[in-house]
Amino acid sequence: MREFAKIHWKGETYSFIQGENSHFIATDFEKSKKLKLSYSEKELILNDIVSVRKKQDVFEDEKSYYLTAANTLIHEIESGNFDKIVLSKRKTMHGVLDLDKSFESLIAAHPKACVFCFCDGEELWMGATPETLLEKRNERYATMALAGSKPFDDEKDWSQKELIEHKAVVLDIMSKLADFNPSTSETLTSAAGAVKHLRTEISFDTLTNPNPLLEKLHPTTAVCGKPQKEAFNLIAASESTPRSFYTGYFGIKLPELTHFWVNLRSFQVFDDCVCLYLGGGFVEGSIAEKEWDETEWKAQSLVPHLRFL
Repeated sequence: MREFAKIHWKGETYSFIQGENSHFIATDFEKSKKLKLSYSEKELILNDIVSVRKKQDVFEDEKSYYLTAANTLIHEIESGNFDKIVLSKRKTMHGVLDLDKSFESLIAAHPKACVFCFCDGEELWMGATPETLLEKRNERYATMALAGSKPFDDEKDWSQKELIEHKAVVLDIMSKLADFNPSTSETLTSAAGAVKHLRTEISFDTLTNPNPLLEKLHPTTAVCGKPQKEAFNLIAASESTPRSFYTGYFGIKLPELTHFWVNLRSFQVFDDCVCLYLGGGFVEGSIAEKEWDETEWKAQSLVPHLRFL
């Protein structure tokens, strides 16, 4: 497959292809893969450029496997070894995906999200992420803590568990940015498809080059855990397969736009199926069965909007 990327953000569509510049950058969760592409003035037609898709055995995580891993994480938290750990699972849908119709369907369903599709020559990813990792705003940069989730139609107050989870992410980001005069916004409820999140925006003093900031911020507690190194290792031991680009980051570096997002609400596209990646944060008070349910309703941000040939 060819290397490419297509991004839709705030009513504008950006296309990227192989070239000498680094106008588009994507990095996987483990920081072992990096994709760099150049801006193209010609909008990409996805079905035309993707002729052969990666073939391999694709499976989804059984509930029993997930619950066993989840209860192991809960035990670690209750033992005082972790403040938070994020566990993800895989869910498959069979059929040949119509890339262009699915891309447009996700735009219509998620007008405030970043809708994306990119390929590093081996893996093809698509999604609609609500989470900014880094954004340049005039003379300041901004990021966000997006953690704590519940179904869109849940009108109850946020639970103590969700408040604890969100606060852990805010404190983690503020600590990482302590040298850059960070300030926080009010914490608000933010809708993203079938899900509501707690969101706190964090702005801070600018640097000319965003790369050191990206390295400092990724991975956040929202997608990994705390303490970070130990959580990263436990995730690798607990999840059935490596995350690859899921919960990594990608973004645009152009004169008029510098914006990077966390790769969430996303799926990998194969020749005859798609594999959704769905995660949730475990903190004190988490219940394995409820966390499984959370991943299932998070899937509804994507599943109804996919279009198959």
